[in-house]
Amino acid sequence: MDGSIYLVGLGGLVSALLSIIAYFLHYLHRDFRAVQAAMHQLKSEVGFIKVDLVRLLKVMGLEESGSRFVSGK
Repeated sequence: MDGSIYLVGLGGLVSALLSIIAYFLHYLHRDFRAVQAAMHQLKSEVGFIKVDLVRLLKVMGLEESGSRFVSGK
């Protein structure tokens, strides 16, 4: 009889620990999705900045040096 009480207690402890792990994994997944959305927005803004930089360099007459700068080489 004493062994079954310990077994039930151990099962309850394992269940509680798994629930806590699942709770934190849920929030980790949610934060990861938020970071992905922020990265997508950042990439699009960088693209707009590159386009504006190319236009500005064309106006200034520095097209050749600007293309090298914008491409990242």
